Amino acid sequence: MHVDFEDEAKLEILEPSLEVGYHILHFIGHGIAPENGGGLLLEDQDGKRLPVKADEFLASLAKGLSPLRLAVISGCNTAQTLHTRGFRDLARALLAEKIPAVLAMQFAISDTAGLKLAEVLYPKLIAGQSLEAATHAARRALWRRDDPVLQADALAMVLRYSTGSGSDRVKR
Repeated sequence: MHVDFEDEAKLEILEPSLEVGYHILHFIGHGIAPENGGGLLLEDQDGKRLPVKADEFLASLAKGLSPLRLAVISGCNTAQTLHTRGFRDLARALLAEKIPAVLAMQFAISDTAGLKLAEVLYPKLIAGQSLEAATHAARRALWRRDDPVLQADALAMVLRYSTGSGSDRVKR
């Protein structure tokens, strides 16, 4: 597995990075709730907060050379499962754009949990485990901690798969 890190969350950096043709996008940052338009909170040229709507983010992803196979979006409210009231969260928007699988968060998770997620998820995938098994392993690693915050963070993860029919199925 080859991993590249970007220190700044800017569309101007994301777009050229995706030209390499990655299979997995892992975003760690802030999400925007569907009722507030959905999307991600990125940075502008001056490093100030820049709300990026789901459609803008998807347009940037579309500029990549090869289609993503997995999006891991470690941002709050990017996979709301309840009370979306007709609004589409970012996870559903990514699935609608033919990304086969999305692991996103129902609510905010701590930085520690986000790091633990990556620490457990990727070695399991490299070892040949299914995405579902690797996600459950990450969830269990958080749940087994003696920290109520990390235990709650384990419940934030939602794994969604595209069925190819415009709908998706949920794995929790």
